[in-house]
Amino acid sequence: MYVEREDLYPTPTRVAAAPALWVVDEFLGEREIEALLELFGDEGFVQDHADHYGWDGSGFAAEVAADQHPTLAAVMERIEAALGCTSSLTPTLRFRYYPEEHGHPPHVDAYTEGEHRLAITALITLVAADEGGETRFVDALPEPVAVAPRRGRMVAGWVIQERDPLIVLQAMPPAERAAFLASVDRAELLELTAIWRNDGISADAFAAILWPRIILECVARRRPTILGIGYRNTMNEIYARVRPRVIYNGPSQTLADTEVFVYAYTPATLCATYLSNLVARKLAPAGSRLVGALRGRGPRGE
Repeated sequence: MYVEREDLYPTPTRVAAAPALWVVDEFLGEREIEALLELFGDEGFVQDHADHYGWDGSGFAAEVAADQHPTLAAVMERIEAALGCTSSLTPTLRFRYYPEEHGHPPHVDAYTEGEHRLAITALITLVAADEGGETRFVDALPEPVAVAPRRGRMVAGWVIQERDPLIVLQAMPPAERAAFLASVDRAELLELTAIWRNDGISADAFAAILWPRIILECVARRRPTILGIGYRNTMNEIYARVRPRVIYNGPSQTLADTEVFVYAYTPATLCATYLSNLVARKLAPAGSRLVGALRGRGPRGE
């Protein structure tokens, strides 16, 4: 089955300011929904292709890599096109079935794998409950949000971690971490975890689409301190110009043989870091190339 990538679904509706949450009705049509239900209802397919599957306290779950079937690959393409980004790991689709009076308990999406951090969560309803079944975002701003289940509806949002345990601080030795937390008001902290090195996302797309969205989300939280992590690379030249507060520099406690820098940004220094990086890596080189091209052409008539 081929799933069209064009915008065949309605315009996304923003339902929360922070985190940024959108609802898209009719994101998948009947044909796509039935194809997915048929796949995940095939016990042989699930057993042969799922990374893991089975029943737990919430219900049944099965996770399959998108490249295991054309239907899954096509659906994943549509999701990535709608969100404006691609996965830095092999993309997977997780199917969940909740029996009556079951559901997923409240939780914070803060999944990590190596240096990769969960950036976006997207949920698509295939079979809607007659009653109940809402997806609740209890800490959304300006007020809690409950998204009712509707067949084919997608709800998606960016992930910025602000609850314990703070992932960025895990890279620090316990003594340094404790000293830092003792020096600040915990309620004023959030952390930026959606930074990763990924060849699947072009530098231009990252600079023009992902970074502005992530920064706006951080600023919208109105927290004076935004934690971030960096490594020994050329970005440190940018950081040296903007000078966010360095709260730790040394061996990572979570990655072997890796030097890390843990930064404390203000909203202003976070924005300044982005703008400085944009000028240094994109605008200045483009301007130099343009000047060189104009000089190479010489005066008219030569």
